[in-house]
Amino acid sequence: MFQQGLLELVKSIRANRRDELMFMRAKHSECTEEARRSDPEVKATALLKLTYLQMFGFSFSSSSFQVIEVMSRPEFSLKRIGYFAATQGFSPTTDVLLLTTNQFKKDLAKGRQVDCSLALSCLAKICTEELGRDTCSDLEVLLSSARPYIRKKAILVMYKVALVFPEAMPILSGKLKERLTDSNASVVCTAVTVICEMAKLSPKSGLEYAPLLYELLTSSSSNWLRIKIVKLMGMLCTAEPLLGKKLVSPLSALLRKESAKSLVFECCNTITLGMIQHTSIVEVATRRLGDFITDDDQNLKFLGLVAMTRLAKLLPGAVQDHRDLILDCLNDEDVGVRMSALDLTTSFTTKRNFRENSRLLMRRLSKGIEDADRTVSGVVDTEGDFVAAIAARLLDIGRFKPASQDASGGYTFLTTEDDFSWYVTTILMGLAQTSVRAESNFPERKFSRSVARSLADQLVELSARVESVRMDILKCSLRILSIIRDHQVSNLSELVSATALIVGESSDLLTERVDVLEDLVAASDVTADHTEGSPAQLRIITSCLKVYATANPAEKEQLGGLIEERFDNFLRSADTGVRERAMETLALVKSRLPIAHLFQGRLRPLTGASQRRVNPPAGFDINQALATISDVETEEDDSDRFYAGEDGEAEKSATSVVEPASSSAGGGETTHWSKENDLFHLGARTLESQKRDDHLELLVNLTEGENKSTPEKGEMSRKAATVFVGDDELVPVTYSKDDYASLGTPRLEETGLVDVGEDTRPAEAGRQAAVSPKKEGAKSTRIRDEKKKKKKKKKKRKKEEEEEEEERREEPTARQDLLIDFTDDANEAEERKTSDVADFFS
Repeated sequence: MFQQGLLELVKSIRANRRDELMFMRAKHSECTEEARRSDPEVKATALLKLTYLQMFGFSFSSSSFQVIEVMSRPEFSLKRIGYFAATQGFSPTTDVLLLTTNQFKKDLAKGRQVDCSLALSCLAKICTEELGRDTCSDLEVLLSSARPYIRKKAILVMYKVALVFPEAMPILSGKLKERLTDSNASVVCTAVTVICEMAKLSPKSGLEYAPLLYELLTSSSSNWLRIKIVKLMGMLCTAEPLLGKKLVSPLSALLRKESAKSLVFECCNTITLGMIQHTSIVEVATRRLGDFITDDDQNLKFLGLVAMTRLAKLLPGAVQDHRDLILDCLNDEDVGVRMSALDLTTSFTTKRNFRENSRLLMRRLSKGIEDADRTVSGVVDTEGDFVAAIAARLLDIGRFKPASQDASGGYTFLTTEDDFSWYVTTILMGLAQTSVRAESNFPERKFSRSVARSLADQLVELSARVESVRMDILKCSLRILSIIRDHQVSNLSELVSATALIVGESSDLLTERVDVLEDLVAASDVTADHTEGSPAQLRIITSCLKVYATANPAEKEQLGGLIEERFDNFLRSADTGVRERAMETLALVKSRLPIAHLFQGRLRPLTGASQRRVNPPAGFDINQALATISDVETEEDDSDRFYAGEDGEAEKSATSVVEPASSSAGGGETTHWSKENDLFHLGARTLESQKRDDHLELLVNLTEGENKSTPEKGEMSRKAATVFVGDDELVPVTYSKDDYASLGTPRLEETGLVDVGEDTRPAEAGRQAAVSPKKEGAKSTRIRDEKKKKKKKKKKRKKEEEEEEEERREEPTARQDLLIDFTDDANEAEERKTSDVADFFS
């Protein structure tokens, strides 16, 4: 009977494109039936076609037994198909995998070279722990085979077996030393490759081969082999620092005499990994990396910049001699080279040179914006992304770093008042002007949203944290508003919002309030048509109100008339929030009430941990519901009387509901409420409250010590700037694993703000009468029950963790490290190896 071959199957599948899936399903069923026939040729061809169909997602697990039958055939052409099908279709979970053990042992021990090669290739793919245990002795014999091809493959397969059967690792370790001195170069290269893979898992496991590898490095003439050894030595240096001292001489010789770029690059990589402390070879490596940067080949230039970036992160001063070369790469045609040079430029930026580097980057940024009209048509423009990357690197200079486990929060490069002032007036103002120019003239080179948002956030944050530059930031904000108004730019809503917030917060420092108000309203008119202009308009309305509130009586009349005249656009806005805010502002302005006290104080930057430091009201339980649905439904009529505002009874009801008076149990601090114009508000804070707030708002000097000497006339001021850092930003908050398991809403006594035994209920008799003793007793009982449940859960969890830890201790340690310490004999051997390596290093 005629049987279709693999080539005919591929052609027929391509010819049936309309119903390809149905056709392949039919062919899969047909091939499965063919695999069950007794003819070995037909069976092998069917398995070959099933293997091809498996690439399309069709399984041939039902033909697994037939695969083993073809594997056992003596003909090489059939045996090769069987091993190939097993390699592609078998997995460690295949049910008939145990039946292949005898066939593997037969082909490995007594088979021809081609049969042995097929068995080795298949075993490396489907090896399991059982197969590794049964074939380990046969592989050990093959490691000393007289045929180099078999020795090479046996080394690779033995490593795969050792990963699933760790007891084979001592055998492999002993044979690897023999193969490192093998007469065949390909076998030696294979042994080095296996050691590289072992060192990736555990660098210490490769230290015992260090003497032999060192000898190969100094005696071999194969660049390919030396590249592998140098790369392996770099990994070993991380585990044994003494090895770096031993490698100084051979690596220096290679760097000075070798012309192969690949080998030189690997030597430089190895030096950056574990030989930084050896300054002599670092200088040699830096010079060779400089040759890479000056090379005409863009690939070598890119590799040199990448390696030098890694070196600059460890030793910033080592690359200063190549500063001009690196800066020249910022103008390279290749965007990859430009980005690498930019990363390298920022990596060696320090407190001494950050101003000079920033000026160079600002000039490159302006050049990239102005060259937008020179872009070649049809060529992908990568300059826009590069310009945005420069802006992001410049903003990193003034980024506030929050507290971490190792250091407190602060600014890395900015320490003095002059530093902050220069950064605001030169970098932030320059970026703002550049963004407006790019938005109006070169839209394809405009900044990304993330850069624009970072610029706006830094303006607001510096204004809040550093008081000495508040006036500079206010002047820059007013200038930015006027530039946006002149250029009619509508896509910078984040920048408009930030500048409006700064103007409102610093309104007490303004002199020409009428002009400022005109600029604010004009900026709002520009962003009114933008889809994301509503947040900016809300900020502008609030800032206008702050400017009006902090003005003197003579200016208020003029400002009030201007607001009533220019707020028509806000009242016609499509956004409901903007219209509502505008109506409220107009109502306050027309009422001519004194509202300056509403905006007293300044906003401070907060973090997510700030909420925990707010003292909750006395007697407040967050777990208790404020009201139920039934209570709301029964009090519907009372709410109507409350909002009437004319009946005396309703007014009394409002007072009883809204007017609280609370004091702490100790009586040290009292909160007073007063009524004015039908509004209840808090009175002035007490002395203790003010002291507590002053304690939380710490002013931290980020320099080591403030220079208290008065600078001479004409000398640059180096006065240390005081930066506001909240108490919660100084000490990072960390949680343990148990904390995450038991996280819930804390009650008042669990927060640590009050003692557990302290009476946190209000002192007023009326408030005490409002809480019934029965409800209070039930609440206390519920709290005690919850505490007991939590304690039981904690004890149970602790007991389970102790049991798990005990089980882990009882488990055999053979699988904890696949490369070291497998048995007691291996431990003794490891001690001898360590002693030999120590002698080599000394």
